[in-house]
Amino acid sequence: MKTSAAHSPRPAWSTPQAGPAPRILTAVPTCDGHDSAIMTVNLELVRRGVEVIYLGYHRSVADVVRAAIQEDVQGVGLSSYNGGHIEFFDEVLRRLRRFGARRIGVFGGGGGTITPADARLMKRRGVDQIFLAGAPLSGMADWVRRTYTPQPTLAAQRLYYP
Repeated sequence: MKTSAAHSPRPAWSTPQAGPAPRILTAVPTCDGHDSAIMTVNLELVRRGVEVIYLGYHRSVADVVRAAIQEDVQGVGLSSYNGGHIEFFDEVLRRLRRFGARRIGVFGGGGGTITPADARLMKRRGVDQIFLAGAPLSGMADWVRRTYTPQPTLAAQRLYYP
């Protein structure tokens, strides 16, 4: 069977992405058992070439920060549907700084739980991005790739581009 490029049986998302893939840790905070949204986001990120390490739900700030540092991720994605998100995200940022991991970014969402006013406050306090209810998965994944894809060092560039 002959197919055109527009109707190729190979899905577009399976095409390898150019360059290194970002490593992202995702988790759901303590006392929040809502993990279907983060699982959907995780699948979209993986489909788009992002390496995802899912820590699970009911995770403490200490769990998230320790795993983010140990896994050497570029970003942490948090999904919060039960309130307390401002304090939880703040504490993650504080502990990342305290342990010398300022390079690790933090982003997240929470459906209708995180309001636009909360999102603005969280961004002023250092959160890279908050995705509100209705944000398209493709937009989230594209933003994660643009924001957290590691840039090759000069030494690595010389190895591949003499």
